[in-house]
Amino acid sequence: MAVVLVRECGRRRRVEWERALLREIIEALPGGFVAWDADDRLVMHDAEFVRAYNLSTDTIRPGARFEDVIRAGVRAGQYVDAVDHEDFVRKKIEDHRLGGQVFERRMPDGSWLLVSEKRMAGGGIVGVRTDITALKRVEAALAAAIARAEHLARHDPLTGLPNRAAFDVALASACAAPGTSALLCIDLDGFKAVNDRLGHAAGDAVLRQAADRLRDVAASAMVARLGGDEFAVVVSEASDPTQSEFMAECLVRTLQRPYRFGESCITDVGASIGLAFDVGQGPEALARAADDALYVAKQAGRRTWRKSEQRNWLAARVDSSHRISDEIKRSVRS
Repeated sequence: MAVVLVRECGRRRRVEWERALLREIIEALPGGFVAWDADDRLVMHDAEFVRAYNLSTDTIRPGARFEDVIRAGVRAGQYVDAVDHEDFVRKKIEDHRLGGQVFERRMPDGSWLLVSEKRMAGGGIVGVRTDITALKRVEAALAAAIARAEHLARHDPLTGLPNRAAFDVALASACAAPGTSALLCIDLDGFKAVNDRLGHAAGDAVLRQAADRLRDVAASAMVARLGGDEFAVVVSEASDPTQSEFMAECLVRTLQRPYRFGESCITDVGASIGLAFDVGQGPEALARAADDALYVAKQAGRRTWRKSEQRNWLAARVDSSHRISDEIKRSVRS
């Protein structure tokens, strides 16, 4: 009998030691640990799990049903994505019963957890919550850096306007779309003299103010800085030519208003503008036509705008078709 008692005491000490070791291992895990039995009742958890779900601590105890823990957390605001409470609880229960989940969860305090769950052979579920807040911050910083790099690749750092690369894409897109598009090529008159006389800081101030004025007048169009004192405006919907012509007139007027530089007032800067319309000749031909019109504006004394007199491509094609048709008819009659 004594031998049996000794053996039983030894077995109990062994079980207690194993339980203590298991608890020590669980507490040492780098994250929140939780285990549910086959009936979705809480079997064990560690302190980190309670800290992670600090708004649900009243229900996190052995024997608690998974559904009760979730409902208590929803009521306490533990789950920031629980918009429709009943739908959220139903979905959580369904997902939990499937087992084998791995997903990210944003917590009320802004931290992030990686939730990993796995079903055991006996039907229960073991879950681990790992704090990935630092990783999410790195991801956010990386995404922001990529966004900044992409922005800089397509925008002028001085004025914030789209650059030539973005302009090329916008012009090609406008020309490929149905309907008529328009292009305004703009040069600032007197800009070089400002740079030479007052320095590059003054020139930069003029460029930034000119960009702001372009944005205001051409708010419905795409405004770009091509380089130096060259700007462009792409009008995608230019079915009414008078609107683009009115825009050109407004731009000439607004760009010759005085520019501020510190306490100084720069009054000898204006703009020459070339306007051209696209009806099918393509972006390169449209750019050449607008640039030719800009040259005519400069030859006319600057601080003015001119419209391209180039016969549009579509009209030329129609005339050519008519001539061919007439020649065929004459050949048939003869």
